[in-house]
Amino acid sequence: MQSIDFYMLPSTNYNGITLDGACIWAENIEEIETNDSIYIPNEFYDTLDKDGITATDFIYGQSNDLNTYIMRIICTKQHVEDTYSCLETRDLTGYLAFPHDFIEDEKIKKCVHKSRNDLLTIKRNYALKSKCYDDYLQWFPSIFPNLLFHEHSCDSIEKLGDFESNIEELHKHLSVLNDYGQKNYFDEGKNEVVALKNLTSKYGIICSGKGSNENIEYKEFYEGVEITCNPHTKLHTRYSDQRIYFCWGRDDIENHKIIIVKIGDHWKK
Repeated sequence: MQSIDFYMLPSTNYNGITLDGACIWAENIEEIETNDSIYIPNEFYDTLDKDGITATDFIYGQSNDLNTYIMRIICTKQHVEDTYSCLETRDLTGYLAFPHDFIEDEKIKKCVHKSRNDLLTIKRNYALKSKCYDDYLQWFPSIFPNLLFHEHSCDSIEKLGDFESNIEELHKHLSVLNDYGQKNYFDEGKNEVVALKNLTSKYGIICSGKGSNENIEYKEFYEGVEITCNPHTKLHTRYSDQRIYFCWGRDDIENHKIIIVKIGDHWKK
């Protein structure tokens, strides 16, 4: 699994920090530390905000519940000598800011975690910069948390063809299945035909189930349970052999998460 090193940004407006904002900031730290790391550059303490206030002024200049809360969290984090200008040149770097902060620097704006879903967006942006399928696969556990992947799901992924020509389309399909697939399926009362049509019409990915002229049911075993895997998406066009086969999931397998069974060419038996 790929991971990102996050660095705390000094606030652009220390007087604008609220207790609610500090709580969101703390929750974001907790989310980052689930699989990634966060550091405090020493430069953090001396950078002026719009009113000429530094982190040192804000945290240690007065004593109240808000300042104490933030200080206690910051004091538990590892501090580093790295400067912010140096960090901008590194790969897989992210930043943590307070929710109200306005980030002007275009170089880091896409890597700043301030609010809900920012961490997922940052990781997906980095995943799309992968150079090959093997690199891209390393991101799957963190960028598609609502999907399960069969142990052989990516054995044929190279059969999709050239990575650069297919990465954005593949990423779009997996993102839609992760973000909307399960809810869409349950909202339609587990009606597969309607659910697949919705994924096409609402989210722009071409989907299909078992064809009217097909007698084959594609089946696999996941965690010892036999699952049916006829539903699939087709990359680029409705006639494409570049496909993602999946199962809608089972109640007894991780709360009915969608299971990706095969990414690659047409499943032939």
